[in-house]
Amino acid sequence: MNNILSFSMALLLSVAGVPAFAQTLLPVPSHVTFGKDSLPLNGQFRIEFSGKASNNMLATAAARFVADVNTISGQYGMAANGPLLKIECCTSETRTSIDLPASAEAYSLQFSRGELVLKSDTQIGVLRGLATLRQLVYQDDDGAHVRVASIQDAPRFAWRGLMIDTARHFMSVAAIKRQIDAMEIVKLNVLHLHLSDNEAFRIQSLQYPKLTEATNGDFYTQGQIRDLVAYAADRGVTIVPEIDLPGHTAAMIAAYPFLASAPGAQVGLTGPAINPIDPKTYELLDNLVKEIAGLFPSPYFHAGGDEVSGADWAQSETIQAFMAQNGLADKTALQAYFLDRLSAIVKKHDKKLLGWEDVIHGETPDDIVIQTWKSSTAVAKATGTGKRVIVSSGYYLDHLNPSAFHYQVDPLDPTAYALDPDNYNAIKAAFPEISTFFSDDMLKVPGLKLDPSQSALVIGGEAPIWSEIVTDEMLDGRVWPRLAAVGERLWSPAATRDIDDLHARLFAVQDLLRTLGLQDRANQERMLSRIAPGDTGPAATLLEVTAPVRNFAHMHAMRDMMRGQTPSVQHFNQLADAASPDSQPATHFVALVNSLVAGDASVSAEIKSMLIRWQANHAAFAASATRHPALRSALPVSETVEKLCSLGLEALALHDSGAMPDETWTSSATTLLNNQDLAAKASESVLSVMMAPTQPPADLLITIVPAIHKLTDLAKAGNH
Repeated sequence: MNNILSFSMALLLSVAGVPAFAQTLLPVPSHVTFGKDSLPLNGQFRIEFSGKASNNMLATAAARFVADVNTISGQYGMAANGPLLKIECCTSETRTSIDLPASAEAYSLQFSRGELVLKSDTQIGVLRGLATLRQLVYQDDDGAHVRVASIQDAPRFAWRGLMIDTARHFMSVAAIKRQIDAMEIVKLNVLHLHLSDNEAFRIQSLQYPKLTEATNGDFYTQGQIRDLVAYAADRGVTIVPEIDLPGHTAAMIAAYPFLASAPGAQVGLTGPAINPIDPKTYELLDNLVKEIAGLFPSPYFHAGGDEVSGADWAQSETIQAFMAQNGLADKTALQAYFLDRLSAIVKKHDKKLLGWEDVIHGETPDDIVIQTWKSSTAVAKATGTGKRVIVSSGYYLDHLNPSAFHYQVDPLDPTAYALDPDNYNAIKAAFPEISTFFSDDMLKVPGLKLDPSQSALVIGGEAPIWSEIVTDEMLDGRVWPRLAAVGERLWSPAATRDIDDLHARLFAVQDLLRTLGLQDRANQERMLSRIAPGDTGPAATLLEVTAPVRNFAHMHAMRDMMRGQTPSVQHFNQLADAASPDSQPATHFVALVNSLVAGDASVSAEIKSMLIRWQANHAAFAASATRHPALRSALPVSETVEKLCSLGLEALALHDSGAMPDETWTSSATTLLNNQDLAAKASESVLSVMMAPTQPPADLLITIVPAIHKLTDLAKAGNH
């Protein structure tokens, strides 16, 4: 099938009498063959175990699976007389989900004579198989069914994670548990919690209680951490803690001032760094690492290491004298000294050290694992020094790029996410301060590749969600469904690349996650109810065709700093805060237009219907904005959507009639679309955000613009 037709056709067609939504699996298994039949789910699954399943992990997983299937099917209170599920496990008793070969999560699923057989060598593998089985449950007019398939599956990468920043905005235990629940369904296995930064220290220390005194009561008690760790482990997710060191430590220094390198010093945009030469610093870190490490069974301890400005180190005469006496030439050498001592502490407490890519500058411990974030070129650099790597470059969810953007970034491609050299150098010439935010080692190197030994050192990837502009109620909508797309990139074979096919499955899985408790839609509705109480319909309709601006453009404090202005206080009560980077209606509309362009005239009526609905919404939105001031900044966006929809309808009419547009119409269409292209370019990269004088009204992009372009091109081509 033509790729541009796949999304629309998947929504409209069925295979062998089974609805298309029953064929959607995400992530795509390594090997899958769908049968022509399905099993009726006329009772709860009957589950039988065989093998060495000697602990309660599988029993609780099975009970959770049955409860989820009841929710998915909407069939409650059924007797346990449904299909028989035989689970054959295990040769391994491990409960951890990291530091294992990818094959440790392998499973097989077979259907035979009304029975299902799930096999795996590990409990974790069984969890992955049960996640797939949940996605095979569907409903039709005859009730609930299980799609028949033969599956052999294993992950491509062993480390598949989500990082949540809890420091900038505190994330409740309930919100974190929802992410863990959703992670289980799409087979993610690592939750990395960023627990400290300049703003707050979010984990209770009994030995150093002052660390959490400045967090306004918002921190995790040790009991809550133990509960989260156990909750995640039951779902095949390992939690990795991060305490950011030696920079991003304003909260620690506020609690224990003796940690300061140079009290009162100018410390730069990223905050102060703790004193790396004082024995009392290492005494505190030794005790703190011991205490925190004891709460997390994870074999890893993340120590940050990013964005150390060194400004306060440079202003300390004592530190400068120490550097001279010990042959430490610069800030990089001093940080390497600190990292070496910290590594010894982490090893002492039976953990392995993780650090952000900044630590690869200078000498680093041989066994440290590097997490890349600035660019894919760092993957090549870190693996070139023999370091294992976790890839986050290209997966930053807080940049608010759509799923398709992240899906195209492969962890083994060191050119996938990097700065264009010509663009960067041109901007640097006009704006020398750019070096504060970027460096030459972030530039794309055409033709750069990893050799086999380097590829073997890439253990997986992680999608971070930094929370400067993400609150607890925004978390679900800012993470999903995009994290599922990253999860597929990390689990499925490298050849699984079709973006249209991804979209066909992505929104079905998002609805499954909502069925099982994800709150993205409910929280969006709550936010709109706050913005326009009793009158949310027009705003909700506008959000179907809009998305928040990207790449920090919506982070007003960052925009202010880039322009040398005092950072402004930002509240999160605007439409851009409720908007999703991925809209199912807009994505579906784009797919329909692609189908029309490919020659399928049958979709024309649905395209017109959607355009008419969005066009008519402006009048309702304008009326709503007179009553609700928070909507008024988006009035120009709503008006532009009306114009774009009118243009699309006119283009369809011209195409259907075979008439050629006149010069006036063509010129007007070109002007309207070009203006929207410029609006999109203003946040297409972080460089663009730095240079753009303004962003679109209300920080909203109109996501149907590419499809309107295609409709006008159809009109210009005439009806052939």
